[in-house]
Amino acid sequence: LTEGQEEFNLFIYSNPSRTDLIGKSETIIINDTSKTPQKIVKLTANPSSVKEGKDFNINFKTKNIDPGTQLFWRGSGTADSSDLILFNGSPASAGEVVIDTNERAVVNFEVVEDFTTEGDEVFTLTAFNDSNFISPASDPISVLIQDTSQGI
Repeated sequence: LTEGQEEFNLFIYSNPSRTDLIGKSETIIINDTSKTPQKIVKLTANPSSVKEGKDFNINFKTKNIDPGTQLFWRGSGTADSSDLILFNGSPASAGEVVIDTNERAVVNFEVVEDFTTEGDEVFTLTAFNDSNFISPASDPISVLIQDTSQGI
């Protein structure tokens, strides 16, 4: 527990009712050297490379983050919102997760098989502490999306 600096004084009395002060110490300063545990968010992709028409997960594994804590995520990279959807059908550009009692969360993505030859693309996800995406909570994780379309 981080408490900050504290002070201590020792008073010595000659009687049990503590009315006859016979000595006291200088103020003793107690420096708090404990550290607030660092909050950690580690992202993993499963799989890290996926073909169009398939799905993948981004797993959030945390440490020192309370269950029920909300984290926010944002996608970036060469893959755009037309290339990915969430399993609930929503665009996969940004969202939120709630950390469970095992200090984990997962986001499921589906890669759209668009039959357009684009070449391989990259989807990168970063977790944030805030809904304005200002305070990163993690290093980014990337997934390679392999284009399966055939050119004419």
